[in-house]
Amino acid sequence: MAESAALTAVINQAVGISANLIVGTGSRLYRLKEDIEWIERRMRHFKSCLKDADSKQGGSHEVANLIIDMKDLALDIEDILDTYLLEIESHKGKGPFRFFKHAACILCYGGTTNTFSQKIEKIKSRAQEIEATRERCRINLDTDGGNADSEVWNRRKEFLVTTESMVVGREDKFQELEEKLRSSNSECKMICVVGEAGVERCGGLPLAIVVAVGMLRQRRRNKHAWNEVLDILSTSSENNCSKILSLSYNDLPPDLRPFFLYFGLFHEDEEISCDELVLAWVSEKLIQFNVNQNPYDIVAVKLEMLSDRNLIQVSTRNLDGSVRSCRIHDLLRIFCIEMSNENNFFGTHHNIHTNSFSMLRRLTIDDTSQFSFSNSATPKLRTLFCFCNSGEGWSLIPNEIGDLSRLTFLKLSGRFERMPSTIRNLKKLVTLDIRRADFNCGLPRTIFRMKHLKHLLLGYGKMFESDKCTNLNVRNEVYLRNIEILHWVPGTILKASSLQKLSNLRELRLYEINDQHINVISGKAPISEKLQELRLEFTQRCSISLSNYGHLSKLFLTAEPNFPFKLDTIEFPPNLIYLRLWFMKFTEDPMKVLKELTRLEILEVAGCIYSQSITLDFSGVNSFPELQVLAIEKSEIPELIVDQTGMPKLYKFVCNQKDLNVPERLREIMVEP
Repeated sequence: MAESAALTAVINQAVGISANLIVGTGSRLYRLKEDIEWIERRMRHFKSCLKDADSKQGGSHEVANLIIDMKDLALDIEDILDTYLLEIESHKGKGPFRFFKHAACILCYGGTTNTFSQKIEKIKSRAQEIEATRERCRINLDTDGGNADSEVWNRRKEFLVTTESMVVGREDKFQELEEKLRSSNSECKMICVVGEAGVERCGGLPLAIVVAVGMLRQRRRNKHAWNEVLDILSTSSENNCSKILSLSYNDLPPDLRPFFLYFGLFHEDEEISCDELVLAWVSEKLIQFNVNQNPYDIVAVKLEMLSDRNLIQVSTRNLDGSVRSCRIHDLLRIFCIEMSNENNFFGTHHNIHTNSFSMLRRLTIDDTSQFSFSNSATPKLRTLFCFCNSGEGWSLIPNEIGDLSRLTFLKLSGRFERMPSTIRNLKKLVTLDIRRADFNCGLPRTIFRMKHLKHLLLGYGKMFESDKCTNLNVRNEVYLRNIEILHWVPGTILKASSLQKLSNLRELRLYEINDQHINVISGKAPISEKLQELRLEFTQRCSISLSNYGHLSKLFLTAEPNFPFKLDTIEFPPNLIYLRLWFMKFTEDPMKVLKELTRLEILEVAGCIYSQSITLDFSGVNSFPELQVLAIEKSEIPELIVDQTGMPKLYKFVCNQKDLNVPERLREIMVEP
């Protein structure tokens, strides 16, 4: 549902802006803060009535128009915030009077805020008309946040399943299953009856059956609740897959619909990583988070909800069980595209020339030559996915890409001739994801001067233009003052002096580092108080101190195995939860050091080389007191020493060495990667 996405984005944008407006009563900025807070309240109010309005729009044109009016209002507010807040931001300075750089800015600032307030007054008038329509149509407010539908089954609880393979649409197998269930409790008997009825209404189509089962899973575990689903299926005039998919989509909570539709933006058969979705949804302000709320956790909940409904397929999971990557069935992806085209949630290269193209906020294309990259053609475009399959050739990205003035998210995947230096003109770009893109020419270093960029994902081993390609060597210095996530920048590009200026970093992945980088990272003050994840690749022996990083919970270290690595040269962060060690050479038992990490929950050791005399000792009363998951992979593993006192909370042991003499305690919880 595009309405929910629009309202959510505006709410989160207003919350973020309001949090940064700390001003005194009587100032123009105080009036601005009041307007922003009104926007937040009004959008939350409209969002709370979406569920009831959605259920009533089928029988009323007025209600259907009401929903459209709410969406259009939210989108117009988003445009106003994008247009005027950036200009207001430009007048901010530093210090006690930080909202004005100098006296001349006062007039500019006053004019901008007055224009902004005038625009909001018109918005308020439209909001009053919408509210009057809501009351006239008797649209109720949702007081439970949209989750009243159910006592959703915990996916980690035991489900009523047989130990045999799942069978769909075969009468003989259903008879066999019925005999088994009749010998069980009464709840199981109900499953058999509903299952046969459901299969009949789904026309025996496998995907339709699976999706229908997903709807059943969201209901309370009783016959009445499940019969509700059968009644929904009975409303379909045709027993075909598209009807069942549509019914399942309409059964989604309005809040969840935009997240499902978003999967249609990705390429066919693509394995979609969780972190890709996090960055896209954060950039579009579809999710809001704070210090106590990790965006990955928020997205993980959304993905589990969609997975429980069988609308997406989980491909891989992280060691802690959370979703790492997922896929979507081709028919479901096509359904997402059709629904998105219908309500203008996003567009594809197939509808580039339609009348609604100028209103698009999201676009996915397969060929850059089909798209003009003209800001006049797509003045409202925020998100752009480019998937180019040009065979052995190289696709061209035109210089005009820098004209997309409102673009906040850009993902490139495929083979491209070059990245135009005009990329620097994208003043509102929040996320640049080129991990899966290859370039024939080196990347322009201007991407390291984009001051509004928050997420830069380069991919390991990307090439950059040389110093000879630019006349201003001073601009080669990395200066990304707002960067929060920076993936796979070589130390040859990210100098140690630049590293000290990245004070907003939450995630950093760095390779080709030297002693200067280590000294800066190990300094008395952390490079960023906000750093939560750090990945480093060592090419030489070194000592590093991370004891000042109080929020650092994930640490991934890789080393070239041509020199012994001693863990006692590392001062680990005090609140480390997840530690990964890759391709290291150990001449001493590394567990002597690691067992002292009192908060460590996940330990992953992969591709490491051990001296023949080494044993890995996990025993002892105080050894790994919080460890829950242990993974040792891709190497010749030495003898493991385990007792009943060490690792008291361990519940999973991941290992791919079948001939290893595994202690009985680990064998009971052993799984293959």
